[in-house]
Amino acid sequence: MKRYCIPCRGALLWLASGALSIGQAQVVTNITPTSGVGDLGTTVTQAAAPSFEITGGTRPNNGPNLFHSFGEFSVGTGDTANFVNDSGLATENLLSRVTGNNPSNIFGTIQTTDFSAADLYLLNPSGVLFGPGASLNVEGGFHLSTADFIELADGVRFDALPSPNDALLSTAPPAAFGFLGPNPAPIRVEGSLLEVPEGEILSLVGGDITMADGSLYAELLPDFFPICLIGFRTTPFSSVICSHVYYALLLVNTA
Repeated sequence: MKRYCIPCRGALLWLASGALSIGQAQVVTNITPTSGVGDLGTTVTQAAAPSFEITGGTRPNNGPNLFHSFGEFSVGTGDTANFVNDSGLATENLLSRVTGNNPSNIFGTIQTTDFSAADLYLLNPSGVLFGPGASLNVEGGFHLSTADFIELADGVRFDALPSPNDALLSTAPPAAFGFLGPNPAPIRVEGSLLEVPEGEILSLVGGDITMADGSLYAELLPDFFPICLIGFRTTPFSSVICSHVYYALLLVNTA
């Protein structure tokens, strides 16, 4: 089976020097649940070092969607942020957000355990940096965005910041990333290798998307393009769809 790799560039990819640059020595693991308004029941415990286990969350009607909310989400070198299915329930989508208004700096591993082939979504409107040593050990697809919300197929929004919509979260699958302004935060892949299992999709959707000695890997299947990169600042269109990706990208202009 052939692999598809984007080592330095990709379709709809903007290069932006210096975005989200940070020294490796500065990054320490900081994964905290959202507290107070916006708390979705996420629990973070430090298991056998260097693993930080993420359990709990909100699962509407014991259905296929599991929602997590973090105040901060950064992973230091050699550490692992491990999403664990402590309920044993069948899961199709792990949807997570970062509400603390700080970028996520990922220098370790993001992992999922006992979720079968569930897709992992990570939403941080303040930006994301994958630094040297960062990697994925996920069982399904991985979808990262600096969008303002994920729209579900029934029209309910999973907002990046706590909102009344939290009470409406449902079992409907993710349908779109939504942006409320013209300048989404950047995503940077710097010296890291991000890989998903065969038949799964890897997508990065945000503002400027920068790759500096980083690589994205996914299996290349017949009629199946497994990597989707979308970066924009002031995109004039209202939506764009990546072929074989299960959601559209929405831009909501509030000007």
